[in-house]
Parts: sequence; structure tokens; C-alpha cells
Amino acid sequence: MKPRIFDTNLHEYAMIICGIAVLFFVGLAAEPALAEENINVNLRIETPNQTILNQQISLPYSCEVTDSAGVTSTYEGYKAICALQSAQEQGLLIYSANNFGWGLFIEKINNIGNDANMFWSLYQNNSASMVGATDLALSVDDKIVLSYVDWNYSNEILQVVLSSSTIYTNSSTTMQAQAWNNTEFTNFDSPVSFFINGTAYDTSSGVLEYTPDTDGQKEIYAEAVGKTRSEKQTINVIPAAIPMPEPTQTTVNLNLRYQNNLIFSNQVTLPTSTTILDNAGIEHFTTSTNALTALLAADATSTDFHVSDLQYYDAYNSFYVNCIETTATTTPLCANWNYVMNNTYPSVGMDQYILTGNENIYIYFDNPWKITASTSTFAINTTTTLQTWRYNYDNLENEWTADANNLIDISIPNPNPTGWWDNTITIAAATTDDTGVVDYLFSTTGTFYAKITSPDWTKWSNPITLTVLAPPFTPTSTPPQDNPPNNSGGGGGGGNNNDQPPTNPIISDPDIKSTVDKILAYLKSQQDTTGKIIDGGITDWAIMAFASAGVYSDEVKKDGASLLDYAQNYNFSDASDLNLCAAYPRHILALLAGGIDKTNAKITGLKNKINSQCINEAAYGQNGINDDIFGLFALLATDEDITTTSIQNIITAIKSDQTAAGAFTWAGWPGADITGGAVNALKYAETKGASIEQEIYSKAKNYLKTNQLNDGGWGYGVSDALTTGWALMGIDALGETQVDWLTSTTTPWHVLVNQLNDTGYYESAWAPGTVDWFATKHAVPALMGKSWPIVLTPKQSTEPAKQNTNTTASAGTSDSTIQSVETTTSTALVITTPTSTISTPTPSSTLEQVVTSTVVTTTLDITQNTRLPEPEALTDGGQAINTTPVSALRATPGKQTDTNNLAIQQFNNETKEQLKNNETINTPQKSTQNISAMAENTIPINKTAKGVFAGATSMAGALGLYLAWRFIQTLV
Repeated sequence: MKPRIFDTNLHEYAMIICGIAVLFFVGLAAEPALAEENINVNLRIETPNQTILNQQISLPYSCEVTDSAGVTSTYEGYKAICALQSAQEQGLLIYSANNFGWGLFIEKINNIGNDANMFWSLYQNNSASMVGATDLALSVDDKIVLSYVDWNYSNEILQVVLSSSTIYTNSSTTMQAQAWNNTEFTNFDSPVSFFINGTAYDTSSGVLEYTPDTDGQKEIYAEAVGKTRSEKQTINVIPAAIPMPEPTQTTVNLNLRYQNNLIFSNQVTLPTSTTILDNAGIEHFTTSTNALTALLAADATSTDFHVSDLQYYDAYNSFYVNCIETTATTTPLCANWNYVMNNTYPSVGMDQYILTGNENIYIYFDNPWKITASTSTFAINTTTTLQTWRYNYDNLENEWTADANNLIDISIPNPNPTGWWDNTITIAAATTDDTGVVDYLFSTTGTFYAKITSPDWTKWSNPITLTVLAPPFTPTSTPPQDNPPNNSGGGGGGGNNNDQPPTNPIISDPDIKSTVDKILAYLKSQQDTTGKIIDGGITDWAIMAFASAGVYSDEVKKDGASLLDYAQNYNFSDASDLNLCAAYPRHILALLAGGIDKTNAKITGLKNKINSQCINEAAYGQNGINDDIFGLFALLATDEDITTTSIQNIITAIKSDQTAAGAFTWAGWPGADITGGAVNALKYAETKGASIEQEIYSKAKNYLKTNQLNDGGWGYGVSDALTTGWALMGIDALGETQVDWLTSTTTPWHVLVNQLNDTGYYESAWAPGTVDWFATKHAVPALMGKSWPIVLTPKQSTEPAKQNTNTTASAGTSDSTIQSVETTTSTALVITTPTSTISTPTPSSTLEQVVTSTVVTTTLDITQNTRLPEPEALTDGGQAINTTPVSALRATPGKQTDTNNLAIQQFNNETKEQLKNNETINTPQKSTQNISAMAENTIPINKTAKGVFAGATSMAGALGLYLAWRFIQTLV
């Protein structure tokens, strides 16, 4: 088939493409500016007689093109026409295009064109394009070729493969011509002309044996009838009098470590040349003997590990070791590999560190440094001891050792941040002593952050939070940990960030109810006339949010179309559904939360898709346990047998993901959010008969306690609603209350209540003032004491239920009233739920959320004089289920919710024990520094040289990529 050279502007096709693009970026909630940054592509332009251009082009997101008739059009979305336009604006070429009514036709480039039987043919990554230049969408590092060719030929692109690119004079190299066949280059065994420094050498079989009699560089390329010429290459010819150096064997000692597991430790012989395959399947040839080629050489001989994700960055001409699979874990370890060379931390990446032999290399998965405080919450004008630690890479018994003479950065929250990269302002700096210790005396109250830094950015750590209070106060400690503190991730944030923590230790029922009301009212306000809220994914989560408050989604309507109407007809066409093995179970959970029976054909059809498309012998779905968690919820909620191999494999994968510190991970990155989700999933599996070791929950709780911030929740430096909401779902599944998670004066519930703005949503930390949908959609069940799955009993009738004013509790004696209020205006219906009717499940053998049909106080946009059908009272084994106050959320069987003093005493005892254990790290002869006033405000851009990434990579950039990745991971 001929490549397309016209822009056909097919309306349907364009709408699909544009729709996908719009939905994708709406789904990610990213700033529009991020999508408009220039990207690099390679543009090559060939004629039968010359190469007009072959170089990298900076491609803008949009461009204006003026055709031969003088009409200017704008094209958006990284289109091929914009690469040509950019090259023209840089003075690299001149082109002209004509619009014949169905799109632009490229007429001439550098005045070449319009010859009989000749046209400009367009290729993308060697394959002929099926659309024109104005329709062809490009990605980073794409190779674009425009070739002036004959209509009568197939016009595949040629390349030349050399047996050797460096030879002696009077010795030979073999040239093999290859042609692209739409999927790969294959040998071209037809007549070919090889051009060497402009001289043609004709062959009949596509092979040439070349023996030069002079030295120097030789430029070569190949031509064949009906083909696009190859790119030019060079052969280096060395005078025969200069002998080629004899290859020498270089050996090094290489050690690969994860936690207390020495996965590989052996001598490695380095090859004289290495062909490196990156994660895009592109080969890179090198004769360098460096730390990366040593790692790959070890990989080739060992069955204990495998480098599974090796990324290449053209901008740095360098590789980044992202993921390594090991025998120590069931999932790859990603994004935090570092290395040490001869007991020093190199300032260059692994592929830039040249080896000479006998080096001792340690490659490990963790941060190189961390900082701890003897007391993280303390009174004004008292001292806290900070200590800096180095990862003890060569000691399996003790992972961390004190690190001396480190520069510590002290900062405060930035009242006017522009994003996560400048959330803090540096106010002071100090250096630890020879034991890695320094005492600080703070003379002002507020929230402070401390982290390791260095002038050349070669040393860094994640920050810890210090809270300075006016007496009285309750001290808490941060002893040395397996994972750096305050690195629980987070994909959202915003909201209140006061220096002084709130004084109310427990969030009241009315405050929680008011917060829930605002969120549900905001969600309702965003519903469109199709019934959906934003897209299919957010609609599903909104259904679960309403269900957690006892509201059936068929009652949440806009112009007659309900949330459930849209969900029942949803076909997974949104670009936000990046992972169908997470989207299918999410949709099952939404339908169950909407009151659809588990035997419904839509649910069983989705379950069949899960079993056929997502379950294999080794794993569920994609890498990491995010989709495993939701797959487990959906399968068990639809009565999949707990003893089946697929269910047991999923449970094993989730359990195996837990780190020694107790965290669960996003493909190797520990996080409070995914830890909460994993605990929720395992607790639910336990109610279905799974055997789960209680130590798993204890370790997870310890991780969450250790990383809980002083403002009550979890996040990066400052708690964010998304991370905290997910963690709270796990806490709800454990049956724990605010008292169990009280820091000095705050709980996780404070984060979700205090950060909600007056409009009813959480603001994005990436784009302040915009909606963080991923935080907003998960907050309601977390606040209501619910955990996944949330299942409403299917309605038996579509008729409005009669008012039930005498619902008897199955585990108590109080009554609750469900009110149905008829609207009297044309714009709103007010639905009221008494404070006491926020529901919690009756203690039983199951944690599955069968929620009473209470309704939430909010204002809904519905038709005039319409009565909302009154929800039916649900029952548990024939007994009506009562609702309980929020202050008793998730009470476990036998737990007395009014014995808060016992819980507080237990928490204080744990805190005292932590302080007692931490006393051993304090040493005498410490330097003391007093911060009595803030230094002049500066907003540093923190950078670090990642151990395995060549070139100077900013910490902000690395964290941005991590947060973006984490953000996408939540798209279930």
C-alpha cells in the first residue's frame, strides 16, 4: 500500500484521536503547559541525488503553516508537518504545500518537486505512513523520513550493516544492504549500488566486500531502484603500519544487594565490546568498559537477577537502570538503584564510570543517606538531636551507620508554592559533627523540615518533619528506620497547611458529616446530561463514594440520566483506562456499589474478561500489585472461590510485595497509600477464608506509624489527601479509630477534613486551584469508616420505598430515622441524614461493606417537584442494620469504643518505648546550634546526581517523574 501524503481530515477519525488526547490529559489532571513542551524528533529528507537534511529537530506542540495560496492553518499535537515547519523556521530548508480541499499536499522541498511520476513519501520509524503530514502524530525520538520517490515502486528504506567499522588498510569489511519490510530490516539480495566517498560500487546481490588501500574515514551509503537510500555511515581505516591494540581482559568485583540479601557477589570479566538493548528494543553498541557493562556482564551469567528495564536518554547520551528483577522479591525493584565504587560515591552515572580493573562495586536498592531526630515534636526553646546516616552497603548485619560532617538544610513550609518542587523555603543550614550528630535549639514555634544536602548536590536525603509547639506538648520520636522518613509518596495535595497544628485531637461527627456532604454535593455538581462525572473512571469511583454514604447511584441524576445509567452502558473507551486489568475490577466494584446484583450479566462478563485477559500463571495484570488488589476485591466480591489457584496467586503476590520495613510498594517504591490498599485487600480476603499472617498487619501498621507526619497523614513533607485517603482505607479495614492514629494533636481524619476547600474538592499540588480528582473521589469512604469493596443490596423494586422510621439496630438499641424530603424549588432537593446515621458495619465475620441506605445532606440539581425514592432499609440475616456515630468508626468485635484512655495509654507506651530505644544513638560532645530567627528567604531547586543516571539530574525532575508515575498508577 502506498504511504498517505494527503491530510484527509476524516471527521470521525479526527474526533476519536482528539477525544482520546483530551481524555488522557483530563485523566492525568496535569497542567496544559506540560503537554506543550517541545519534543525532539529526527528528520531526514532524501532525494535520488542528495540528502537535504538529517538531524534532530525540536518539535513544538503546535504550529502555523501557510500554504501556497497564502492561507494559514494551525495544527496541534506534535504533527509531522510541524517538524517540517520548524526546520524551515530554523533556516534548514524551504518547502511549499498546497491544499486541494482534502488536506495539504507537500509540493516542493528546496525547490525539488512536481516532477512527473515523483512525489514526497512520508515514513515514521522506517514504516510508510498511512496518513498525511498534518495527521501524523509523533512521539519523542521518532525518526521521520521524507523521500522523493517514484510512484511505481514500493520505496522501502535501505540500511547498510558492516561486519566491521574499523579496519586496516588492505584488509576487508563486508557491507550488507537491508530493506525495511514494515516490521524489521531484512537482507536485500537484489542489485545495489554502494557509494564510498562518492564512488559507486555496483553489486547484484546486495553484498560488497570492501578492501581499502588508503587510510582515513570513508563515508558510505547504499542505493537501489525503487528504494529510499540508506543513512550515511563511516568506516575508519587504520594504516597497516600501526598495529591494532590487543584486547585485554578486565575484571572487577561486583556486589548486588537488596536489604539484607546479597543477591550477587562475584568477580566479573568485562567484554571488550557490548551491545546494550534498551527498554525500547533499540541496540546500542559500545567498546567502553564501565560499571554498566559490568552489571550487564554479571546479568548474562547469573540466574539470581535480571536488568528488566534499562532506559536510554538521547539528551544525555546515557542509560538509566530503572528496574532489576531479583530472587529476593516477586516484583521488580524499580527507580531507586544506586552504586558505590571503591568506597566512594561517584558523581557520574554507571555508564560513564570507566573501569580499569580490580574495582570493588556495590549496587544497592535504597537511598544513600537519611536523617533522623531524637524528638520530632517538642516545645519551644528545647533541643532536639539530629543525626545523619549512611547506607551501610557492605554490611549485611546493619544497613545504616552514622555519617559524619553532613550539611543539614532547615526549611519551613512555603506559604505560596507554585508546585511540589518549592513547597519549602530554606531558612538555615548547619553541619553535623564527627559522629554525625548536631543539637538544635528552636526558639520559634511552627513546622520545620530537615534534610541532608551538599553544595555540589552529591549528597541528599528525604526530609523529616519537626514540629515546635508551645507547652504543653506530647513528644514523639523518629528512630533510625529501614526506609527514609516522609517518603510515602502522594499524587495530590493542596488545601490548608498551617504552621501550628490543630488543637482538636478528634474530628467530630458533625465535621466529618459536613465534609462528606460538601464532597458529594461537588461531585453531583459536576454531573453532565449523560449521567457521568468527568469520565468512566471517576464516575465509577463517584458511585462508590455515594454508596459509602448509603446513596444509590440511580438516584443521582442530571436531566433524567443517572450515574448508574452511564455506568451500565460504559464500554471502557476512555483514555483514562490505561490498565484494563485494573479498570475491569473497578467497574465491577462500581456496579456492586450501585446496587447491581453480582449475578448480573454485565458483572459476570467483566469477571470472565478478568479471568481470560488478566490472570496468567505467574502474575495478575501489569507489573506491581495495584491491579492485583482491585482484581482480588472484584473476584472475591463476586464469589470466586478463595481456594482457586488464581486467587491464591494474587494473595501471594500481594503478601510477597511487603518490604522488611512493613511497606507495600508501587513496583518497588514503598508508599503509605498502596500499603493501605494492600492491607484492605488482605483483610477482605481474610473474611472470605484466606489465611493471612497477623505479622503482615503489624508490620504494615508499624510502617504507617513510622511514616505518619505530624499533621496526621501521609505525603511528601506535607500530608496530601490522596495518599492519606488510601492509607485510611487500610486503617478502616483494620477496625481502628482516630484514637489509634492520634499524633500529638492530629489524626489522618484531620487531613481529609481540613484540606477540603469551600467548593468541596481537594486542590492538586501539581496545579494549585484545580481539582485533584484522585483525592476527591476516594475521600468519602475513607472518612465514613468504610473499606473496599462497598456493596449495596440490590433493589427489589423500582417503586419508591415507604418511609422507615423505626430501624432497629442489630448490635445496639438506638433508633435512626431516614427522611425523604420533597423539593419545593426548581433547582434543588435537600436530603437530610441525622448525625447519628453515618453507618458502620455491625461486627461480624465479614468486612464486606453492606451499607444502610441513609442519605447525605446535600443539595442536588434535579427537576422541580421531584421526590427522591426513599432508600430501602437493608438487613443482615433478617435483622435490620443500625448505623453508629462516626466516633465509633470500624469498631472490631469485642472492642469497647469508649475506653479511649486505654488506647491512648497504649499509644503513649509505644512512643516511650521508641524513645527508650532511640537513646542509644545519642553521643556526647555534640555541637549545638541555635536558630533564633529565619534567614533571608530563598527557594532552592534541589538537585541530586542519581547514582545510576549519567549527567546531572535534578532531584525535582526525578521526583516529578516518580510522582507522575505514581499518579498514573492510581488510575484504577
